[in-house]
Amino acid sequence: MIIGFFLISLLSLGQAARQSDIVDSLPDQPALKSKWYSGHYNVSNTARQYHYMFVESQGTPSTDPIIYWFDGGPGISSMVGLFSGIGPLFFTHQSLKFAENPYTWNLHANLMFIENPVGVGFSYVPTDKDTFNNDWNVQEDLFSFTQQFFADFPEYLSNPLYLAGNSYGGIYAPFLGYAIHQYNLIANFSTPPKQHYNLKGFIIANGGTDWKYDFLSETTPYTYAAFNIFPESLLQEYLRLGCTIKNPLIFKGWEPVEECIPIINRMAYLHNNGVDIYDLLRMPYKAAGSMENKDQGFNTYQATTQTTPNALYLADYLNRKDVREALHIPDYVPDYPVNSQNIQVLRNFQWHVEGSGFIQEILAKYGLYKIVHIFGDTDGQTTLFGVRQWIKSTQWKTTSEWTPWINLAGNMGGYTQTYENVYTLLTMRAVGHSAVYIALPQIQDIVFKFIRGASSPVDLIEI
Repeated sequence: MIIGFFLISLLSLGQAARQSDIVDSLPDQPALKSKWYSGHYNVSNTARQYHYMFVESQGTPSTDPIIYWFDGGPGISSMVGLFSGIGPLFFTHQSLKFAENPYTWNLHANLMFIENPVGVGFSYVPTDKDTFNNDWNVQEDLFSFTQQFFADFPEYLSNPLYLAGNSYGGIYAPFLGYAIHQYNLIANFSTPPKQHYNLKGFIIANGGTDWKYDFLSETTPYTYAAFNIFPESLLQEYLRLGCTIKNPLIFKGWEPVEECIPIINRMAYLHNNGVDIYDLLRMPYKAAGSMENKDQGFNTYQATTQTTPNALYLADYLNRKDVREALHIPDYVPDYPVNSQNIQVLRNFQWHVEGSGFIQEILAKYGLYKIVHIFGDTDGQTTLFGVRQWIKSTQWKTTSEWTPWINLAGNMGGYTQTYENVYTLLTMRAVGHSAVYIALPQIQDIVFKFIRGASSPVDLIEI
């Protein structure tokens, strides 16, 4: 009886811990169908403040999984994910209004949106020097946030936990997962044993893995030739001369050999003009019909046809005084950035050449976590060819062969292949880098099957 009273008291304290963060409503928008939280946590014993939004499940919050969502960049706010297809409200940029999203993951999952690194969105840094980040200090901050959140909400400790992200979120999620994994290993040897975090798996969408193969890399010419953007003759000359391409943001000091410069400049011109680098079947946003001579290097960031309108106009709504008040954003926190990206954070970010692939390899060896990598196959930024080259480099054993799957409309949706019984690559046809925000019904279906315990591609897609 005493134990029962103690547990009830503990849960009550957890639920009351962040009452001041509860969002009662969003001005001029539909009523919220579950409990929302919005607030800040100081992380890593510093003055850095991470802004979060936590949206309880519309199903059974007490037992439904928790899914962390990270957007990319580095520097893009996870509010894009909240209001562009994953959360329960979908932002329509033409009217600055939200509509109810029938394809939200929130029907059967508690959703956590963290604006990271500091300086992104409504996350706050007291000085400009705090906008200098790298994968390891972001990992430290995210784990600090996680520890504080579950201390405030102990009632969620036993819920299955999944870490999910798009683009550079495919780096953040495994890095945080590795910190949780290490913590849990140490907890096993503690006396008495410490409380574990119930990490179950990862949902990655067109995420980075290894910068040798992703982003602007040695695989870029093969992908662009396959999409008829680079002519076959240009690719053959590139190969004949033994040329290579690396991203100077990551591989500092890299320069092409002199005889390759004309070829790479020509590739850069074709790469930068006339296509959306995030979806090679489409024209770039704001540049449709225009051709600009950019032959002084590859343009590695570009407005995309797929998410830019929402990201651009979302700031107009979030920066309203009444909206900031509803979200408990202090006056000292700067405005939410136009296009939902803090360019200063991007410029100051220290990239690591390893990416997150090495962490995924480590975690796969334990066999404790499932990983699904959903991949829009027309992406020209993180490419399908690149991720398959990375998988090849791991020497993982194939446990389910390359197989077509049928989507909800009854059409062939893409292909799937599983390695070591833990990592599933699932491609989506004719969508690009933002597949997770485009193919909403199919993405929701895949995610729900995954978090309900699908153990194989056949379970996941029901061919």
